[in-house]
Amino acid sequence: FLYVVDETGKIVYLGRDERTATQAIVTALTDMESPKSMAQWKRFLDYELDHLPCRGYLRLKDFRKKFPQDAKAYEAKAKELAAIPDLRKVADFVAFAKKAKDPPVFGPKDKSKKAKYQKFVNDMVDKGEAFKSHPDPRVAQEAKNALADLKWTQATF
Repeated sequence: FLYVVDETGKIVYLGRDERTATQAIVTALTDMESPKSMAQWKRFLDYELDHLPCRGYLRLKDFRKKFPQDAKAYEAKAKELAAIPDLRKVADFVAFAKKAKDPPVFGPKDKSKKAKYQKFVNDMVDKGEAFKSHPDPRVAQEAKNALADLKWTQATF
C-alpha cells in the first residue's frame, strides 16, 4: 500500500498503483513550485513560513508581487522572518541550490563556461558550509538540504 504525502503533510494519494503514486508525487512537487489557486498559495505559504523560513521568505516575495492586497495579512510573519539573522543570505543560497539541481548543458566548445559554472558551484558549497550551524534549526536544516543538492550537482561534473 502506498501513501504520498505532500510537503504540508496533506495525503495526496492512498493506494497500490505505483504509476498513479508517481503521478501524485510529480503533481504535488509541481503544485508546490507554482500554485494554481489562492487557496494553494496560502496553504503552501502558511506551511513554509512556519517550517521552512527560507522558502517561506522566497514564496512571500512572490506572493507580494502577485497578490499585494492579500500579502498585508502576512506582515507579522514577514517581521518574524526579518528577525532571523542572515535569513536573506541563506534564502538566496537555497534558491541557487534549487536551480543548480538542473545544471545547464554545456557543449564541447563551452569549456570555459562550464569551468566558470563549476567554480561558482564549488564556491557556493564552501559558502553554504557556514550556514549549517545557523542558530535557527529550521534554517540550518534548509541549508543542509540545499548543500546536499549542491554537492549532488558537484558530483555530476
